[in-house]
Amino acid sequence: MNRMIKESKQTVNTYFDALEKKVDRITHTVLLSSFAFGMGIAYFYDTYLIASIVGLANLAMFYVTKWVLPKSKLYQYVYSFCLSVFMAQFIYQMHGMTEMHFYAFIASVVLIAYQKWTVQLPLVLMVVIHHSVFAYLQYIGIKEIYFTIGDYMSLLTFSMHILFAAIIFGLCIFWSYSFRARTTANIIDAIKIQEQLDNSTQNTLFIKELLDGNFSSNYQAKENDEFGMYLLNVKTTLQEVDEKNKQDAFLNTGYVKMAELLRADANSLSDLCNHSLNFIVKYLNGCQGALFIYEEEEYSGESYLELKAAYAHEKNKLDAKRIALKEGLVGQCYENKKTIFLKNIPPDYSLINSGIGEGLPNTIVLVPIKTDQAMYGVIEVALFKKLETYQVHFLEKVAENLASAVANVKVTENMRQLLDVSQASGEQLQAQEEEMIQNLEELRATQEEMSRKSMEYVARIKELEAQLSGSV
Repeated sequence: MNRMIKESKQTVNTYFDALEKKVDRITHTVLLSSFAFGMGIAYFYDTYLIASIVGLANLAMFYVTKWVLPKSKLYQYVYSFCLSVFMAQFIYQMHGMTEMHFYAFIASVVLIAYQKWTVQLPLVLMVVIHHSVFAYLQYIGIKEIYFTIGDYMSLLTFSMHILFAAIIFGLCIFWSYSFRARTTANIIDAIKIQEQLDNSTQNTLFIKELLDGNFSSNYQAKENDEFGMYLLNVKTTLQEVDEKNKQDAFLNTGYVKMAELLRADANSLSDLCNHSLNFIVKYLNGCQGALFIYEEEEYSGESYLELKAAYAHEKNKLDAKRIALKEGLVGQCYENKKTIFLKNIPPDYSLINSGIGEGLPNTIVLVPIKTDQAMYGVIEVALFKKLETYQVHFLEKVAENLASAVANVKVTENMRQLLDVSQASGEQLQAQEEEMIQNLEELRATQEEMSRKSMEYVARIKELEAQLSGSV
């Protein structure tokens, strides 16, 4: 509101400055015409000297004031005084002719053009002083004091003269004030109408931007523009809805892609970890990432977190990477089973004992890979930008889904290992059985051979015994 009032005052002042410049051209014409008129009527009573001295003094007074004080409005009041002096001059030149008094009314009407009632005051004050003093001097009989044609003006005539003069001056003062007030009101109304048109145009363009989905406009509604303020509220609501839709689209798309990835890599823990980490880091526009899975030595029973996948790291720095369960940020995340979210990392905070080593990212987030029943590992992502809350929730949700997938893959791999062991044992037993059968057959063949040979030995013995018996 204060801004509008200030702008309105500036516009009004600018308008009246322009108006006064136009009126000034009339002012010069009136002054020069009055001087010429005084020189013209000097013919009747040979008053050229009076017309020259008073007229030139009047002109000099006005133009010197305007030249010395070019930015001041004082010249307008000097102009009013000069007109009153011309009135007195004309009355004197024409020896009190009644019609010369009318020049005061003409002057008062001319001054209305400035639309400033205070400009009338020097004229009115001079008329009052002139009439009072000259009427009195003429009344007491001083010669060569020309105020009226007669020897003096009666009290009744003087009273009526003053009354009608006061009415005319009052009307001119009222009109000056009224015209200025009306002009000011019209200017303010015009400003309001123009402002409403400007607001309407801006609001129309703003609505078009909103319909086009452009919510980054720096549109600023004015204080008195209720519809504009309403549009700003609409913009805020639409921004919230649009942001919510973008977040929902981000989450839903991410969940679907992650689910497809988990189904595709359901049989390999290595592929599952690598593909999952690559997708997560890229989807979050991260710069680095690491994925650790809980492992336990079969014979020693030692537990640790083993790096199963890494994104944007040198390979030789990550081979056989193991972290104790309570070591660094990764170990703390696993131990506490809670997300660790570090943002706005200061430049002097260079040593970050995290799973991906030391660095200067702007944001680091570590999320446990867990289900309601068990912990399976930790995902760590580093970013050069701020991670929004909904993105953290996304990471936590996909980590939960990944935990279920890891559990299933581990069960599958364990069953595959058991099956391989069982199959290997069966094949070994079958080989042993075949070997035993072969040995039995070889043993049976040997026995048959030994039986045959035994029978041959017996037959031979009997044959020898028979031969011996014949010899005897």
